[in-house]
Amino acid sequence: SDEAILAEFAEIIIPTTATSPGAKAAGLGPFIPMMVRDCYPANLQELFAQGLKDMDEKCIKTYGKNFVSLSDTERLQVVTHLRDEAKANSKQPSFFAIARDLTILGYYSSEIGCTQAREYIAIPGRYDGNAPLEPGQKAWATS
Repeated sequence: SDEAILAEFAEIIIPTTATSPGAKAAGLGPFIPMMVRDCYPANLQELFAQGLKDMDEKCIKTYGKNFVSLSDTERLQVVTHLRDEAKANSKQPSFFAIARDLTILGYYSSEIGCTQAREYIAIPGRYDGNAPLEPGQKAWATS
């Protein structure tokens, strides 16, 4: 159930578009809790778990249903509120910041993120940190 909540949360951060699948398709539901469990210290694991629980409780209190059952518009409102809270307390770690950062990390290191959301070239060439991009062109990803 936490994985389902986190998959929907991540989909708000990186949604499916006409040109590439979103965070849910990239498997971020299981990725986020695995990274928190395996890579974060105990105090941030607790903060993350409590933040996830608090988010779902706020959804029930505000909308009468849990995060997964909310409409896309309601989910966006919840995530926007969490973002605004995190920005207001930017010196403190937050559930939102951890989940957002892991969403971005997981997505852009996934196969979908590297091959469909970015321009993919299997054979790397020389490094050019200032390569020009055409309007609408995807950023580069190489193996």
